[in-house]
Order: sequence, then C-alpha cells, then structure tokens
Amino acid sequence: MRFAFLQPALSVFGGTRRIVEMSNRLVDRGHDVCIYHPEGTPCDWLACKAETKKVEDLHTDGEFDVLLFNFPIQYDDAVKANARLKVFYILELYKAELLIGLNRLQLLRKRYKRMKALKRCLDGPFMFMANATWMAQFMRQKLNTPCELVLGGFAHDVFHVPESGAQRVPGRVLASGDPRFHKGTADVEAAIEIAKQSIPGLTLETYHGKGYPQSAMAELYASASVFVDGQHHAGWANPVIEAMACGTPVVSTDIGGVRDFAFDEQTALLVPPREPEALAKAIVRLMNDEVLRDRLVNNALEQVQQFQWEPAMDRFLDAVEIGMRRHVAAAV
Repeated sequence: MRFAFLQPALSVFGGTRRIVEMSNRLVDRGHDVCIYHPEGTPCDWLACKAETKKVEDLHTDGEFDVLLFNFPIQYDDAVKANARLKVFYILELYKAELLIGLNRLQLLRKRYKRMKALKRCLDGPFMFMANATWMAQFMRQKLNTPCELVLGGFAHDVFHVPESGAQRVPGRVLASGDPRFHKGTADVEAAIEIAKQSIPGLTLETYHGKGYPQSAMAELYASASVFVDGQHHAGWANPVIEAMACGTPVVSTDIGGVRDFAFDEQTALLVPPREPEALAKAIVRLMNDEVLRDRLVNNALEQVQQFQWEPAMDRFLDAVEIGMRRHVAAAV
C-alpha cells in the first residue's frame, strides 16, 4: 500500500519518534511510505527509511491508500489530500474535559486555539486511532465516537539496561526538563528542593535540548537513582516507559499517558499531577528504600517487554483494513 504521513516537523519529540518508527516498519514490510512536513528535510536524529518531502508535494503526488496525520492544525492539508482512507491518529487530547457537554462553551475562548483545532478534527471525515487506552476509551465512552486502539512500542535497541550494568550516580534524579508548562518541569524542580530537606545531596539532571545522541540515552537513564516525570497531561509518556526499560525506578504523575505501563506500587510510584510535595515524598521514599526500588525495577522491566513495534504494526495494519472495509461499504 501507499502511505502518506503528514507531520508538523521531524524534531526531537516523542510523536516524531512514533511516526518514524511506524514508517520504518511499513517500509520493511514492502509498503511505499513518504513523510510530508513543512521543511521536507530528512530526519537528522533518528534513522528514517521513508522518503521525506514538503507538505505542498502531498497534493501533487497522486493518490494514496492511507493518509495519517496527528497534528490538529494540519486539518486543511489532510482534508485536501487525495487518499482512500484518512486517519487522524490521536497522540494527545490536551484538555480533554473541554470536549464534553457544556464545557465545549469554553472552546470559544481564544486561548484554546489548539483545542478548537482538535474539536474540528474530531468532527472531521476521518477514521480515528488512539495511541493509548485512556484516549480510545474517552473517544468511545465520552464522545460516542468509534476509535481503534493502536498502542505503540518503543525502541528496545536504544532503551535498555546497559550491558555494563547501571552505573548509578548517588543522589542523581533525572527528568526530561522540557520547559513547556504542561510537562511539569517546574513541579519537579520544586519537588527536588523540598526533597533536599530530607536528602541534602540530591541533584537534578535533565536532557531536553542538550543534544544527547540516541546512543547515549540508555546510559543517561541508567545513571539516575530515580527518574521523575511531572507532566500534567500526556497522550503517551515516552520518557516514563524509556526510563523503566533502562532499569531506573520511576516516580510519575498519575495521568492517562502512563496507565498502560505504570502501575502504582507495582512498576512505579504514582502521585497526583501539580503536587510537588507528593512528588518529593515519593522521591525520598524511593531513595531510602532499596527493596522498593528493586521491586519496581524488576516489575517494570517485565511489564515493558510487551510494547514491541512489530506486533504494534500488526495491530495498525489490522485497523487500516477495518477502515478500508468501512470506506468501501460507505461508498456503495
């Protein structure tokens, strides 16, 4: 089949990784795949087997079997594309509560530009897929909208316990450090200051924007005594599952984006979002309890093994087949 992936960019983000990993495996299976984004340049931080072109080329490259996009602002380009099946792959629902009932009135506010674009997509002529269980359930139960669940995987060749073993730096807490407000970095920083009252030697290390190559990420994750993720909301929390795969104990906010793999007191410690005090308490607890750390790590390493890309692509292609059958039925 001929696939077109429409992207806002190929920058270093979890959504980019997901699309590139999917496109690579489609190419390996013999499909014709092209990723269209504004610059049209190749991906420079991750191996990408698909062709890359500018968005304007999408409208002159003929018919595709499947167009997949995930960024709501690209609605117009998705609608104009010549494709038999158009898929809106939901990577995030942002402020999902605004999509329900009377809350929709708040979408009239200008500051909800992205939410208005998302609502437009959810009302659009697309097949819907979600990359996390909570979003698929939200679509079906809260919006009464059919949605296929297509969980992804992660790069096991990149994120794994280093062969040399974890070289922990005593007192090191690792976090993404993404400065966007909803990523919760300010909460993590506040939590570290609180935790230092109990453990003065704590240090916070971050990696966002520092140019670490992918080949160095496993060692970086494994160097931390604890990984902390403070996001307020997320579709799928890549940093959390990556840290777990590298054998690092995790403290995370209890949001939908982690609930496919992070289970409180089993594979991670989960706390409410926007509560630095709760984050700090969990950090101190992990730092002081080696038995708990070992139990969470061992359980997490077992849990994440189910998230493999090959079976994920089997599910994706099955979902595409479902969409194709519906398309044919609707056209008759």
